Amino acid sequence: MASDEHLRRALELFDAALEQPEPQREAWLHAQYAGDAALLAQVRALLAADALGLALFAISGARIAEAAGFGGIVVVILGTMTGVAGGVFRDMLLAEIPLLLRDGEIYATAAIAGIVIYLLLQSAGTERLTAGYAGMSAVVVIRFAAIFLNLRMPALRLGDSGKRD
Repeated sequence: MASDEHLRRALELFDAALEQPEPQREAWLHAQYAGDAALLAQVRALLAADALGLALFAISGARIAEAAGFGGIVVVILGTMTGVAGGVFRDMLLAEIPLLLRDGEIYATAAIAGIVIYLLLQSAGTERLTAGYAGMSAVVVIRFAAIFLNLRMPALRLGDSGKRD
């Protein structure tokens, strides 16, 4: 398989893997790879890189907003926007629905939680760098749990379930 074709296939499977329920995800991945261990490793690396990128950019954005003198809520909002922007752009370029907009996907929530932990640790007297690492770790742990344990947020459904006659 050519390198470009291999990467395209890995990106397609990365996106599809996120849609699989956790109990079936591992079996689904193995069925899709048909013995191509390199492709399986590449998709797992993409899943990990997505979580690490979200963590790095969310905390970096929060630190920049904090250094600019913004308060806690604005720091959380700007850090979250910075963190999720990369994933949204990636998905748009791939003509996919961004993870941020998928029903129940824990994406921005992981960034928010990590930034809040970062801010709380700092307010408790923890050194800024240590608080940043703790916040990034929280984002990664939450995102990995969402990916590998298929954790989801409840989704609000508006529709005809409460229809009146």
